[in-house]
Amino acid sequence: MLTQKEIIKENLQFILSHFNGQEYKFPRSIMTLKSKGQIDSNSEEEILQHFLESDFKGCKINGYPFFGKENNVNKLSPSFLFIELDLSLCNVCKYPIRKLDYILKQTLNRIEKEIHGNPTVLWTGDGYHIYLPIIFSRSNSNEKYPLEFVDLYNEFTPYVDSDLTTEFMRFAAKYFTNDHQQKGPIQSNNNASVTSCFITVPETISAKDNFKVKIIQKWDGKVTDTNAIAPCFIDSLIQRRSEHKAIDK
Repeated sequence: MLTQKEIIKENLQFILSHFNGQEYKFPRSIMTLKSKGQIDSNSEEEILQHFLESDFKGCKINGYPFFGKENNVNKLSPSFLFIELDLSLCNVCKYPIRKLDYILKQTLNRIEKEIHGNPTVLWTGDGYHIYLPIIFSRSNSNEKYPLEFVDLYNEFTPYVDSDLTTEFMRFAAKYFTNDHQQKGPIQSNNNASVTSCFITVPETISAKDNFKVKIIQKWDGKVTDTNAIAPCFIDSLIQRRSEHKAIDK
């Protein structure tokens, strides 16, 4: 029988496998109940040690690695989607879990239909987490570029609140959930960024209610091309630009 440490190690390796296609895997920020904030880790062994020191409570890892900056431009391309469906979305429903299950089903159906993605789904005790490794490349190319370096997108840089990778991550969360994730008091998807995309490791313990996080569905190991929703993303950027210009008048 596996020890708890061995179980957590297996699940940490599973989560880290979602990052294999990124520019680099380490260094990466993590959080634990003991750390009370972000700490930097440079290896799987280092992360596991921090988790162990926290009795495997409140263990989270950033879906994006540290990024370098050049003229304040984010150097990372979109490579990971994080969608959180919290029970607070359904706090006025008669059967909140049933309603949340319906929202999850609709979200997964839309991901499968539009980009043929099969993500990881976790139950955290107070909601669902959806994790999906992606590629968002230029047309006719599988090469990854920060969107700031792509002519089609860089003109919108002055009109977004953060980097374009963060902007795409937030857009995709709204798009695939049909905006459900913004209707609750907790707007985590709307606030997620490449520096605050903290996801939970299965079989660790929630710091909030001591619930052991469970895997509902495992990612199929295929990185999903999200270029099918690029026109919708551009439309959202055009709308942002129009709103900024209207304010500036």
